[in-house]
Amino acid sequence: MKKVIKIVLKVIGLSLVAVLLLIGGFIGYMAIQSNQKVVLPKPTGKYSVGRAAYDWTDQMRTNAFAGKPNEKRELMVMTWYPADVTTGKTAAYIPEPWLHVAEKDQSGLNGILTHKLTNVQTNSHTNVPLAGTQKTYPVIILEPGLGRASYDYSSIAEDLASHGYIVISSTPTYIADLVVFPNDKTVSASSATQLPETGNSLSPAAVSKTVQLRDVYAGDIAYLLAQVDRLNTTPGSAWNGHLDTTRIGIMGHSIGGAAAYHVCLTDTRCKVALDMDGTLFGERSSVSKVPFMFLSSDTSNDAGTAVKQEDTYNQTILDRQQAPFYRVTIRGAEHFNFSDLALRSPFIRHLGALGPINGRIGIATSRQYVVGMFDKYLEGAKAPYLNPGNALSGAVVTRR
Repeated sequence: MKKVIKIVLKVIGLSLVAVLLLIGGFIGYMAIQSNQKVVLPKPTGKYSVGRAAYDWTDQMRTNAFAGKPNEKRELMVMTWYPADVTTGKTAAYIPEPWLHVAEKDQSGLNGILTHKLTNVQTNSHTNVPLAGTQKTYPVIILEPGLGRASYDYSSIAEDLASHGYIVISSTPTYIADLVVFPNDKTVSASSATQLPETGNSLSPAAVSKTVQLRDVYAGDIAYLLAQVDRLNTTPGSAWNGHLDTTRIGIMGHSIGGAAAYHVCLTDTRCKVALDMDGTLFGERSSVSKVPFMFLSSDTSNDAGTAVKQEDTYNQTILDRQQAPFYRVTIRGAEHFNFSDLALRSPFIRHLGALGPINGRIGIATSRQYVVGMFDKYLEGAKAPYLNPGNALSGAVVTRR
């Protein structure tokens, strides 16, 4: 009997050693991967890309989730724009001091979940002059998803700028995981922004909280639109007379995309809307009268009840649209394939947040549809792949 016990204990011991070696090897592999250099995909347009960051405060609103009733809504804003520069050092992925704080936040085990931010190489140049090819350029407002920041969408923003668009994006303070302002003020997400853990995204409590958050995003978009008008008429502003306020598109990811749709229901400055995988909570009775694209992750093989319910919920709304409407599904894509996380997170794929599609291929396909939609409705250009019969490889298009 003692001999059997010794053998069992030995087997257990060897098994534990094997498991520890596997875990150690996996952590080591992820640590190596997280230190690899990541170069964002090269923009496909004819322009080089400039980038500038701003600290703007909306004096007309207070922060809904700050817990400080009189605190005005301060926003970190990033812009990408067409530029003439062709040489020189490219911009850091995130402006300082934000980059320094975010890198600290990546310490320890958290540091292997994504590539180190200092290792991400952009295609943008900081604070270079706007391209002089045109007098004015159309404007795109881009809103991040829940918890995300503007820089998480650099790949899409850079590509739009290279095609002649001025992209303006704000990171939602107290909703994003982290916002760092130039004066070193750091703001984390408020616990009041957390969605209720009901297990059902369509429950009254979940929808109510999501609509509350969406409305804050919508307020940020309205403020950015007002800033576009102000900067375009301010003598001495680098943007004075260069923003074409008759050609404005609004887009976003997740709840930011839902907010883009919501704003474009009533704001006549919006000429075209684009939602990247954002469920349209609270819009069951709405009807969009501007061209709209719903760029969707692939739910065809998802057995989850919640996903199918959300998909049905969205489709009920989308079927009511009166203006030209496109639903574009990227095969093999999951929710975060529309952000830079598809390129700079070696681990998140294993958590199910990224689909089986190659990250760069997914981003490339998404960028083509984003640019194609805005080119068609802001530039009057042709984009044959918007038609179902000419869809790009890996995409499924429905048009109404």
